[in-house]
Amino acid sequence: MNTFEPPLRSPTISSVVALVLLCASAIALGIGAAVVPLSLLTFLLGLGAVVLGALAASAGYLLWSLYHFHYHLDRNALIIQWGHIREVVPVREIDKVLAGAGFADALRYRRLPLPGWWVGTAHHPELGKMRVFATAEPTEQIIIVSKHDKLIISPSEVSSFVEELAKRIQMGPTQEVTRQRLLPRLLKENVRSDRLAFSLIFLAIALNLALIACSTALYPIVPGQVPLHFDAWGNPDRLGDKSGLFMPALIGTVVTALNVGLGITLYRPAPNSLGRLMSLILWGGSAAVQVIGLAGLLSIALSAFNGSAA
Repeated sequence: MNTFEPPLRSPTISSVVALVLLCASAIALGIGAAVVPLSLLTFLLGLGAVVLGALAASAGYLLWSLYHFHYHLDRNALIIQWGHIREVVPVREIDKVLAGAGFADALRYRRLPLPGWWVGTAHHPELGKMRVFATAEPTEQIIIVSKHDKLIISPSEVSSFVEELAKRIQMGPTQEVTRQRLLPRLLKENVRSDRLAFSLIFLAIALNLALIACSTALYPIVPGQVPLHFDAWGNPDRLGDKSGLFMPALIGTVVTALNVGLGITLYRPAPNSLGRLMSLILWGGSAAVQVIGLAGLLSIALSAFNGSAA
């Protein structure tokens, strides 16, 4: 088996710079959230830190994937290894190899806006949709046209790769290989393609963030004592520090984290599968808990204001 490497210098530099900037920005926002008085600004700074931290983690994973990026060529198949993703293209199904320079002007890419990053998808008016596993400029890429799909790659030694591939096509395979796209389970059974599932997850998280935002916004203006318990007639019978405002948000966050994580673990893409049904119930329940939490938070705040006015 011959292994061909893609150019790595440009995407490595841009990825490292992006990772450092994201980490520094996340830390700065986190420090800001820790030092400002507790208020809605605290929530916004903390949310920004979490988002940038998640982007930094994604950048780190992409950088790791970059150094697990190869094109393997043997008698029977072209294998593209990108991180945990593996594309297996049978040599017998490859119809032709096209120079990317002849199609570069009309190609439209969906990719990370970083120098050297061309991993993603592309579309050409004549060739249609293609998956891209490349780190070189479009003029230095090659297009593999096979029986089932089209892939864009960029081995550093293009002429050697094309020559070796032509030899294997001419010799023919020694065994049958099927076209495969091997993905990690979490990518294979992705809820993003399930509109209802994705909507419920988004709703649960959005409502939870709204609950936290309301808690931090109310904290500076609510009186020092808030009702923590109500009797059978709805009258407060126990008071406590106003930090109790965050109890609904804490419960909502724990429920959301557990239900979303468990739901993703149980999820199966088949529309009528038990796993999907259980996941939908968990995610819908998370959204309901946030609504109850918001109602409870507003009830506590109103009772505190009414008690202070009295």
